[in-house]
Amino acid sequence: MKKVVAYYRVSTNDQNLGIEAQKSIVKQYCDLNSAEIISEYEEHESGKNNHRVQLAIALEETVKTGSYLIVAKIDRLTRVAYFGLRLCEKYKIIFCDHPTMGTLEQSIYFGMAQQEREYISQRTKAALAALKSKGVKLGAPNAHFTNVQRSMALSRRKNNSRNKEANKKAFAIVRIMTGNWSYKARFLNENGFKTSKGGIWRPQQVQRLVKMMSL
Repeated sequence: MKKVVAYYRVSTNDQNLGIEAQKSIVKQYCDLNSAEIISEYEEHESGKNNHRVQLAIALEETVKTGSYLIVAKIDRLTRVAYFGLRLCEKYKIIFCDHPTMGTLEQSIYFGMAQQEREYISQRTKAALAALKSKGVKLGAPNAHFTNVQRSMALSRRKNNSRNKEANKKAFAIVRIMTGNWSYKARFLNENGFKTSKGGIWRPQQVQRLVKMMSL
């Protein structure tokens, strides 16, 4: 049975294929092709960012285990053509939407993914320019909120963060640990603790977590 490491990605500006939809597509492919998912990684990053933590970890695992990286669609891996082609040369990757691509097809589809990203950027800029021309104030969406409203919104966000299971588990460990923030972050990462968004812990995040949970 072929072993695969699944990678799912969404970005703030591109939510046309959510995490759950990607998982469904990957699972269906694996069921039909007798493939076993040995690990799953999620990332909330732009497709134009080539320096993604979870992607790097997933790719490293494929090398260590001799498995394939699997993604639901080509543009979930990247929207930068040269980066996608380089990854395909170096790693074993399965794209559920185009599982039998050759080099020529890869060039075409990665090029289309990059072009769509450029179109999205152009449409966003045009929409912002149109709003600005109508006198809409950009860059300060909460400017009309009162101090009380802003305080209440901040309090809700903190409460939501405190109630997230990943934060509770991490805090339960670091609150009784000695050592600096870098040591605590490294300990969490080496022992499989993830942030609430599925990422790795950084010293600043651990420090903010302790401060927030201790309030």
